[in-house]
Amino acid sequence: MTSDSLSAASPRYSGVAIALHWVLGLAILAMFTVGTYMSDLPFSPLRLKLYNWHKWAGVTILALSSLRLLWRLTHRPPPDVPMPAWQQRASHLMHRALYLLFFAVP
Repeated sequence: MTSDSLSAASPRYSGVAIALHWVLGLAILAMFTVGTYMSDLPFSPLRLKLYNWHKWAGVTILALSSLRLLWRLTHRPPPDVPMPAWQQRASHLMHRALYLLFFAVP
């Protein structure tokens, strides 16, 4: 970790942060879709295959979430956009809740 990575915030998120955001968002959406689909399937080889894929993908999402949290802890986000104080507090609380869910759900 360099002193530059925590000292000055960039006006934009880094490419790594943006990539992790979208990869995790799409992966979580895909997991939700597959999980919803497979829950109604009768016991079959397809259901077993989907359950195994679902578990493998969940572990992958957990690893990517760890990488994202590590990146976030070592790189400052851009400054907040101007908004009322209550909205900033709500935004930060929701952000923390999402990170908590990244690790609590698996």
